[in-house]
Amino acid sequence: MAVRRFALPPGLYYIKTTDGTGRNVVSPGADNQQLFVGTPSPDPSQQWLISGDGTMRAMNVTSGRFSLANLNLALVPQAVIRSTSSVQWSINVEWDDASNSYLGPIMANDSSKRRFALNGNNIELAAASSNQEWNFVPVK
Repeated sequence: MAVRRFALPPGLYYIKTTDGTGRNVVSPGADNQQLFVGTPSPDPSQQWLISGDGTMRAMNVTSGRFSLANLNLALVPQAVIRSTSSVQWSINVEWDDASNSYLGPIMANDSSKRRFALNGNNIELAAASSNQEWNFVPVK
């Protein structure tokens, strides 16, 4: 039976790696700096408000800061940064009973389908052939 994917429900999430370390995606301390992964904590810098249209808002600043990559550039890889501008990502997931979370990729919403991927501890937009998936754990 094929895996059935659906749009990630809007909500407040920790975005965790699936590489066995379970590190969280972190919003950096300043605009135009690259998103990265770090040791899990309840800190707001690791919490993301994800809307129904795929916009990812960082919760560690009171004014809007979002994950951003310039989708008009065909660069691969390309850094994903914190910015005052936003991008609507395509986040299609399945429910993962083992981790009690949603599981799926974060993809560009254009025809390239480039994906969020890890390069060391940094988050970058990689080729569509990347198999990087993420766990989306609701913040309680």
